[in-house]
Amino acid sequence: MPLDPPDLMRDPHLIYQDWLDCTSAALMADDVAGFVDHVALPFIFRTGTDETVLETDEDLRGDVSSVVQALKSQQVTHYIRLVKQARYLDETTIEGWHTTHVLRNATSVIPAYGNRLILRLLDGGWKVTEADHELTGSRFPLSLLRSDPGCFEERWADAKSNIRGYQTRAEPIYQVFLNSLDGVVNSPSFEGWCDLFTFPFSAHFFATDHTVAAPQDGRAFFDLIVTQLNNFGSARMRRSARYAEFLSEDRILGYHHTTITKDDDIVFGPIKSRMMLTFADGQWKCSSVTNSLSHETPSDPTVKVTDKLPTMREIQKRMRK
Repeated sequence: MPLDPPDLMRDPHLIYQDWLDCTSAALMADDVAGFVDHVALPFIFRTGTDETVLETDEDLRGDVSSVVQALKSQQVTHYIRLVKQARYLDETTIEGWHTTHVLRNATSVIPAYGNRLILRLLDGGWKVTEADHELTGSRFPLSLLRSDPGCFEERWADAKSNIRGYQTRAEPIYQVFLNSLDGVVNSPSFEGWCDLFTFPFSAHFFATDHTVAAPQDGRAFFDLIVTQLNNFGSARMRRSARYAEFLSEDRILGYHHTTITKDDDIVFGPIKSRMMLTFADGQWKCSSVTNSLSHETPSDPTVKVTDKLPTMREIQKRMRK
């Protein structure tokens, strides 16, 4: 029996163009809040030369304000974005491509450029979670729009290399990895733990940052985890995925909560955590981990749970000092 019209999935091209029209109007009207309402965090933003992940409303509002100011400084009168192609990856996810025209009256301010977005249906509305723009710029936020048409052409054309062709969500892969990590910690197996990390990998805490260059450099931290478990007696570590997204076909950015439990009761945590997974040597491995712990050095025997996970942007800023 045919579905009634309300039950049919709308044409993804219409949904995608509606999103473009609403957000373009918000940018031209200096309506930062209106644009922010159409974005979900964390938001992954790429240009031809760099990539950033926005994790807080404050950072998102600041970057959107910078785009608005860039349009004003270049005296843009028309900001037109037209869908070229859109498709459902599943009933709540749309992948699409569009062309952006930046005009001062009838004159192009910069050459028209291509874009790709991932829209997800969240809380009853379509929101962007990932965006590729054929722009140049190695620092965020962008203060001037400079287009680089074609810089993503090869990546977008090589659809078979994009894992989304057969796996639209990263959470299952991320949770399987977390389960493996829990297994080698609860065993415990230091060799198994090392096999789940690239070397070097970066480790970040509430206020400190470290590079773990080789397995022996991670031994103290691994032993600290095992000691914590033993101190509670028959305790186990459990990690639960909260959100994960592909940054590329061989990288996953994920967020999870970590707890130590005994007889199903939480005795330590939850710890807010973020990992970057990289596909290397035929398997997913952690190349960067951040925890909401106060921990001065990898061998520091004292750790405390804080209520804040430092953002990637905060870490980048403090590591530049």
